[in-house]
Amino acid sequence: IEALLKRYASLYNIKYMCTDDAGQCGIAQQILARRYPHLVFMRCYAHQINLMVCALLKCKLFSRVAKEAVAAAKTITASSSKWLPKLTDIVYTHYSNKSCKVLVPGETRWNLMQGCFGSQLRIQSACRVFVAKYVSQISPSLKVWERAQFWKELRIAEPTIRPFCHASYLMQRECNNIAHIMLVYLNLTLFLIKLSPALRSLSDDLSEITSELIKDIENRWNREDNPLFMLGFLLHPVYQSVAVKMIEQSTNSRGNWKRGRNPLTLQRLQAAACFYYGKFRLHSKDDDQAAVDDEEDKLRLQFNEWYSDDLAVTVRYRSEKHDIVQWWLLQQ
Repeated sequence: IEALLKRYASLYNIKYMCTDDAGQCGIAQQILARRYPHLVFMRCYAHQINLMVCALLKCKLFSRVAKEAVAAAKTITASSSKWLPKLTDIVYTHYSNKSCKVLVPGETRWNLMQGCFGSQLRIQSACRVFVAKYVSQISPSLKVWERAQFWKELRIAEPTIRPFCHASYLMQRECNNIAHIMLVYLNLTLFLIKLSPALRSLSDDLSEITSELIKDIENRWNREDNPLFMLGFLLHPVYQSVAVKMIEQSTNSRGNWKRGRNPLTLQRLQAAACFYYGKFRLHSKDDDQAAVDDEEDKLRLQFNEWYSDDLAVTVRYRSEKHDIVQWWLLQQ
């Protein structure tokens, strides 16, 4: 990694680096952070959300139904010359043109589990007829299709993991920025909060799943550079009003930063903006300390104007459809 940094440092203005969340990557980040203090080291957030799906599938209920669904999918797709054509005929009889393809997830591609669940749910009736017709001949892994409890658990598991799987796909886009990561974390947390009462009505064990997942999201969020993400969210013209409401609610409930050590206040984000302005070496090389202090004072003033929605801009983000980075460049 360091060799690549040295090779491309003269060609590109590198400000951050994204790696996987494996143990060796974390160690490499800690070492390089000391050697390159002007860089921000981030994790791959598509991988982070994929790990959330993995944590969800490790829950007692979902673990069982996931193993059974994957085993059934592997068995039916492996028998492409014998049992799959028979299932295909039954599917065409029941649904006409509906595809009978059953998806098999990869070894560590947990975000594909939703596709595996959904592909079986959409041909549920055909699967049951298939088992009833060939019950004495098929593999035991396919006989789960005749159990009503299997389909009940699958109908609970599929919509529960669906938002996480969709989020992991969204995080693989090249146009993502840290505001989108913040938005995904917020939406997943809100989804779990709303889901909890529905699951509690089915079983007390299911309501504990949402609590465990929220803790998992909180733990991953606590490992991140929170002020930087909140800055990106606040400075995005689409999410600015939402970010302001969050900051105001945090200040009203927990006090300001200086007294209550509240991490989510305007004063904290002002300090963070000045910190990253220096970290990314955005000051002119010829500036003395007085010039730097004056520049930071102007930054705080402009930050207040942006927070209060008083900052004059010449191009409206939504109407012009610019990329967020291009939009900010146009404001200079």
